Order: sequence, then structure tokens, then C-alpha cells
Amino acid sequence: MSTSKATEIPEKTPDLPPSFQETMASSPPVFKTQFACMTFNMFDRIRLINFTEAEVSGIKEVVAAQWSPGLAHVQPYGESMEFRLRGRPWLHRSGGNDDSRRLMLRILEKLFDMGWVLQGSMEITLKSESKGKTLLLSCELD
Repeated sequence: MSTSKATEIPEKTPDLPPSFQETMASSPPVFKTQFACMTFNMFDRIRLINFTEAEVSGIKEVVAAQWSPGLAHVQPYGESMEFRLRGRPWLHRSGGNDDSRRLMLRILEKLFDMGWVLQGSMEITLKSESKGKTLLLSCELD
């Protein structure tokens, strides 16, 4: 009688995805994501949060070209840059305000040309003079 050992088959382990730490250590991400926010405040303010100086300058050019009453001033406001426009572009008018809408459109076009994409808009305050927040996202390939 011969005695033979049974061939042992190793158990197959399931293919698990790598952990977050393993993924981050293996290679850098292929793109860089940046977020920024544009707010419309009171009746005459635009605040830009987390934009570069070049982007702020580009938006300033658009406002100067598109808003005929012009800019009253541009100044830092906390960690944002604030544009104060002449006139009251965000004031409610029963017939609407096409000049204000065109201004917003041109600002969004300029931001898109600089690599920003509109992600959403929301109202997060209860102040009557607050006009909402616009969230933007930029993705750059490395």
C-alpha cells in the first residue's frame, strides 16, 4: 500500500482594493482640484473667496467693461476680495434687471475661460441683503 500526500491547494484570497494610504503612497493624483466661492452681498458687492490675484484681476476687468456705472472700489474683506459696484445691481426690480444678469453671465464666462466650472449655488444666510453663494470648481491635470 502506498501512502501519498494529498496535494494541498492554497486558498485563494479575494482581490481587495488598495487602502487609501496605499493609494496615496503609490503615485500622486493625476489632477489637482481647487474650490472657490463667489458671493453677492448687500445690493452692490461681489466677494471672491479663494481666487488667485490673476483671476481677481480678470474678473475686475469684466466688471469694469460690463457694468456701466463702474466700480466704486476693490478691497480685501477678511480672506476674500470685495468689489463694490456703483449703483445697486442686486436690488429687486419688478421688471427684472438684465444688466445685472448680463454682468453675472460675463463673470461666469470669464471664470470658465480660466478653468473654473460652476458646481452649484446656494443660500446659506437669512440676511435679506444676502443674494446667494456660487460655488466653483477647478480641475487641472498635472
